[in-house]
Amino acid sequence: MTPNQDHYYIAELLTKYFNEDISDDESEILKNWVAKSETNQNFFNQLKGDETIQSGVDFLANLDYKEGWKSVKRKRRNLGFKKLIPYLSTAAVLIICVGAGLYFFKSYSTKEHIKKVSITPISNDFLPASSTAQLELSDGRIIDLNKQSFEIAETNGINISGRNGELIYNSTVQINNLIYNTIVVPKKGFFKLTLSDGTKVWLNSYTRLYYPVSFGKQQRNIKLTGEAYFEVKKDPTRPFIVEVSGKNIQVLGTKFNVNAYQPIAKTTLLEGSVKIAINHKSKMLTPGQEALFSKDEIAIRLADTQKVMAWKNGEFFFRKDGIKEIMDEVSRWYDVEILYNGDNYGKEFSGSLSRSLTLPQVLEMLHFLSGHKFKLTGRTVTVS
Repeated sequence: MTPNQDHYYIAELLTKYFNEDISDDESEILKNWVAKSETNQNFFNQLKGDETIQSGVDFLANLDYKEGWKSVKRKRRNLGFKKLIPYLSTAAVLIICVGAGLYFFKSYSTKEHIKKVSITPISNDFLPASSTAQLELSDGRIIDLNKQSFEIAETNGINISGRNGELIYNSTVQINNLIYNTIVVPKKGFFKLTLSDGTKVWLNSYTRLYYPVSFGKQQRNIKLTGEAYFEVKKDPTRPFIVEVSGKNIQVLGTKFNVNAYQPIAKTTLLEGSVKIAINHKSKMLTPGQEALFSKDEIAIRLADTQKVMAWKNGEFFFRKDGIKEIMDEVSRWYDVEILYNGDNYGKEFSGSLSRSLTLPQVLEMLHFLSGHKFKLTGRTVTVS
């Protein structure tokens, strides 16, 4: 077995170990390898303590091993990896096998390997999105929702409380004279909201929601721009209606996601039933389906619920997506502008990454997955 083959095999064993899918015989081989030298021990301990390892394990399931390994070997030739420590070849394999691209830059030094790769401290500008939003009250007051806990009194006496990144409306009174609030989640933000009827709403980055502080007696109407996941409180006497770009999504009690970033909005149903209405047209959804609707058309299809719900579950998840679609999500999550150098962006990619990673970490992993180059200048990412 050649050294490179040995590194590849050890990387496979490490992948199985972290994925808890390693046999007793393989575990013994890995144990012997770790005990073979202090270098191996240090490297193994470093991987065990790395916070990105779970993201790498999740990333593993959707990677193309053969194409990825070819990509690593090309980059080794082009970037002169021979100048780095020998075990960077193992780390390079792990980028494909485990998806942890930052292992390159988390090198270690021993008596045998003195050379160390330095790490530039990560700017706060490149940290991932956090729980943040602004609330506009009915009288025009603007309140930043960044505090851990607070109490707000609306003009009609309704109490609004905030705690642990969630805004909660405590009124259960049904009134006819409605007053409205607007919550705005910026890029690089997310937020959770509980409406007065008990409906829970998770708001993604770059999202606006317009809603009454207490619902009326006939129906429950809100307006959405951006993306949100809803768990609607059942109330057969008052339909819950989400207006998106002039189209209505009507429900009685259900769990669903609405993505209205693009001109063609999308509603994905996880539980219950919803009706999509445009002008005089309407269609019903059943769980596992999604509706795409534009000016006056509604198309129903099976949904990829894992992909749809990835943002709420703390992941970037892409399945046969182009780099531009991927970078749209990156742009909103890290509040950066994306520029493209050239027009060769037709290839599709599959994988997943944790949304808790820093922007440089995400770009590094996307680089090794896609082969595209990413240059970060200020708050602009240039893709080439």
